[in-house]
Amino acid sequence: MWPVEDKDSCCYWPEHLSKQLSMDNFRQAYEHFGFTVCTDGSFDDSVIKIAIYQYADNKPSHVAWQHASQKHWHSKIGSEEDIIHELEALCGIKRAYGKPALFMQISLPDFRKLWHTYEPSRVPRTDYALALCERELGLNRERR
Repeated sequence: MWPVEDKDSCCYWPEHLSKQLSMDNFRQAYEHFGFTVCTDGSFDDSVIKIAIYQYADNKPSHVAWQHASQKHWHSKIGSEEDIIHELEALCGIKRAYGKPALFMQISLPDFRKLWHTYEPSRVPRTDYALALCERELGLNRERR
């Protein structure tokens, strides 16, 4: 999920939000899907968490996912395959994504409801998180 202007893009963004690249917009976008702000990225096996990274100029740069069954974080790096990493692995001078600045979470039952409410292409996730959801939550991307 990313606020792009190209209508043919595969990136979904809630229509009621502006496409301005801001932390507040990202928070609102994920709140639209039922995520709530949480204090940190500590592991909790009852929720799916996201970490929204930001650059030094406070603009969002990246979103990483932590599924309820795995303590590691999952990211889509450009159009490449998903990677599994520690939260801080994308931070620092030599890294391109700034630092994690906002954490949000959604309960597993709420994510299951979200999955059944929206078309799969509009549910925010990484491909790896999608595979975990299908396997562990019994979700099926061919459900309709």
